[in-house]
Amino acid sequence: MDNKLIVSNNINNLEYSIFSEEDVRNFLNNNLIDFGKANEELKTEQYDTENSYSILIVDDEPDVHKITKLNLNNFSFNNKSLEFSHAYSAQEAEKILKGNKEIALIFLDVVMETNDAGLQLVQFIRQELNNKLTQIVLHTGQPGQAPEKEVIAKYDINSYQTKTEFTENRIYTVTAASLRAYDALKQVKEYSETLEVKVAERTQKLQETLDAKNKLFSIIAHDLRNPFNTLLGFAYLILHQIDQSDKNQIIKYAKTIHSSAQNIFNLLTNLLEWARAQTGSIEVKIEKTNMNTVIKENLKIYDEIANIKSNKLIFEAKEDFFVQADLNMLNTILRNLLYNAIKYTKEGEILISLAEEGKMCKITIADSGIGIEKERLNNLFKIGNTLSTKGTDKEKGTGLGLHICKEFLTLNNGTIEVESEVNKGSKFSFTLPVYFS
Repeated sequence: MDNKLIVSNNINNLEYSIFSEEDVRNFLNNNLIDFGKANEELKTEQYDTENSYSILIVDDEPDVHKITKLNLNNFSFNNKSLEFSHAYSAQEAEKILKGNKEIALIFLDVVMETNDAGLQLVQFIRQELNNKLTQIVLHTGQPGQAPEKEVIAKYDINSYQTKTEFTENRIYTVTAASLRAYDALKQVKEYSETLEVKVAERTQKLQETLDAKNKLFSIIAHDLRNPFNTLLGFAYLILHQIDQSDKNQIIKYAKTIHSSAQNIFNLLTNLLEWARAQTGSIEVKIEKTNMNTVIKENLKIYDEIANIKSNKLIFEAKEDFFVQADLNMLNTILRNLLYNAIKYTKEGEILISLAEEGKMCKITIADSGIGIEKERLNNLFKIGNTLSTKGTDKEKGTGLGLHICKEFLTLNNGTIEVESEVNKGSKFSFTLPVYFS
């Protein structure tokens, strides 16, 4: 059998391979490879990493690059070809590795610009770049400079080969095994990153649940108790001072009792609606709904409360305007927004208007009240929002109503937004899909 030559620093170093010694000598002597020119060409190759594996050959001998590439010329793995990058020193390799994080496999020489340049590059890859995915095959023509057992024990490499044993079959086996390991590690990393995202999302949801629970306890312990204290206190005054009080005084007490009772009713309604939404027991029934009718019915509920504060409710009604919405949820949304407008406005106007914007109906409730501070607007619809502004008659708010409005509008394929300026008023606008017959 003819002597065969495979990658080596010494042209006389013979092994069995696909190339005979005579083939390679003729190949080199006939100047079929201009290594000076080849070096520059090899460095500037462009690669498609989606449909191929990126392979980096790091060796100071140009013939090692050429012959390694020739051995793998027709190699394919997982229906992906190989694309090669080339570095002729550890320093060059560092630059390539900094710019390309998708290199799957490195064939790495040990002795280059220094006796341990390849080993130092291994440390750079694993430690400084923190790259644990790329497979590193150390192949050396001077094993005495890097004994196998010592290198395997000390450096994080994936395979150790001497250049004399790097036959065609051996290159194929090492490359296939390395790429299989690379794919497996990459899948583990991607799964781990996906899992981290899911854990972060789940943690955020748990935090939101805890915030909601704490908010609920706060409402029950404080915000629900205070209106009852007012209710009980003024009822006691009427009961024990009715003979001493004139009619105007009793009317004043009755208005306060009515306001406190309304607060309690609204709060309990919101608590029940919120609890249903959190447990998933609420059923969304989308149907054709006349917005004019729904708004007028809700204005009747709040007309007396608006009169108590000398507020004027104005509805710019147009022809019948139909939307697609759950009627019960729509009533809850309107009640909350109308009540808030009245609560934060005194001796002013509250204007309700409708407008068609493409496939959506825009409902706007604008008041001339005390307005909302700019820093509060971004967190206005969040359940964990602890900032609360008192109404014009010192009514306290929980923020739960606006949170429910946002949740219910999401369930009805709608949106909500707010514009506000302190001492000038607020404008809440929400959208619902228009019903087209």
